[in-house]
Amino acid sequence: MSDEAMDEVEMGAAAPPFPGSGVESAGGRVDFSRREFALRELMDEPCTFADYSAAARDLAKVNRWTRGLKPTVEFLSRVVAKTGVGHEPLHVVDVGCASGDTLRGVARWAAARSLPLKLTGVDLNPYAARLAKICDREEGVAAGRIAWVTADAFAVSLEKPADVVICSLFTHHLRDEAVVEYLRWCEGAARVGWFVNDLERSENAARWFA
Repeated sequence: MSDEAMDEVEMGAAAPPFPGSGVESAGGRVDFSRREFALRELMDEPCTFADYSAAARDLAKVNRWTRGLKPTVEFLSRVVAKTGVGHEPLHVVDVGCASGDTLRGVARWAAARSLPLKLTGVDLNPYAARLAKICDREEGVAAGRIAWVTADAFAVSLEKPADVVICSLFTHHLRDEAVVEYLRWCEGAARVGWFVNDLERSENAARWFA
């Protein structure tokens, strides 16, 4: 199927509704005092590639504005300091990679320090790998520098086992039980360690980024 045809295909299954279907407190206000999976985002819903791309690119901008990469590279700095990186590259796997902005940031950070990292982005949505490769070309990242894999992280077969598993703004998309399952998976999948970088939903954030 051509890229143009794919733009017209809606991806994903039916999902819980956006705010407006039972997640509000009295008075019609969204209740931010509890974690609520039904507070959905555009990226969670069936959409075209164009819609997905717009949402993912906006998310990348938010990551830059809020310096979202900083805690991830600080964690990787501690990993490198503790374990060292020899001739065999440390394999860093980003789960729920979307457009891949986090791994491109990690790639730049590693290159500035001559750290031989192997980078793999995994996302269940096939739009993610397609967009990540486009963004690689736009940002001058060499083809193949980062491997983009479309798969369920729990079932993915990687060329090399993960040394470190990271995720950025991913776990808030999951139901509570899936978060627990994901953390258990990280414990078994990551040889060295894992890191979750995520947000806290709030009314102020909802107003800023709506």
